[in-house]
Amino acid sequence: MIIDIHHHLNKKYYSSLEAYLDELIFTGEKFKVDKFCVSALGEFFGNFGNEEVEYVIRKLPELIIGFAHIDLDQDKPEKIKVFHEQGFKGVKFICPAKNYDDESYFDIYSEVAKYKMVSLFHTGILAPTPLDRIKHASSDRMRPIRLEAIARTFPELYIIGAHFGAPWFEEANAVMRVNGNVYFDISGGALDNSPEIFRKLIEPVAFEKFIFGSDSLARDFEFPYQRCQKFFNDLRLAAEIQKKIMGKNAAKILGIN
Repeated sequence: MIIDIHHHLNKKYYSSLEAYLDELIFTGEKFKVDKFCVSALGEFFGNFGNEEVEYVIRKLPELIIGFAHIDLDQDKPEKIKVFHEQGFKGVKFICPAKNYDDESYFDIYSEVAKYKMVSLFHTGILAPTPLDRIKHASSDRMRPIRLEAIARTFPELYIIGAHFGAPWFEEANAVMRVNGNVYFDISGGALDNSPEIFRKLIEPVAFEKFIFGSDSLARDFEFPYQRCQKFFNDLRLAAEIQKKIMGKNAAKILGIN
């Protein structure tokens, strides 16, 4: 089983949403991907928004699982129920004006936990975006340690930190090891020079709690896929751990049999 936990419908290089879906279907068939977890982000990030993601999960329910984009500073907790009723299985958080663990956000997290939706948090360094001038974006507000209070307050809430918190790998690993409901995806640059990165970590790495995510365009899926296979070989990870990373962990979190 292969599940891509971290995918976006990037509109920059496609003439239409349908054109992107055609390529996503082709990619899924080529690499035998069972599910793409597609997160909305919207215009600021050059991606499609929640309405478009709602459309694609209804159009391709056998292939796509939807994650709604939640603006922690603008959206009200009541929106979580709406997204849940629309068929979204998860939510995506990124670029908050305050730290992720600021108390003002906990009403939203409470609703996410109530509806048993998976939370995908961007963690670590963030590439510059047009949103920076508006929110004065800071990667420090999205450090892996900011997930700890959320995980402890809502132990029933499944939390995924994106990119293994790069460059705060030790911090991400510690949070993941201590909190049973916290996982990290290994998209982005987290696997670059993987043996060197992981040998430097003080604590043994909780490899069994990683989740595969591409964070790429459908046309570029092969690159993160092959990088993950190299990661498995470099670290000589057991076959069962590889299966957990590529799909079993995501299936457990998403309630897929």
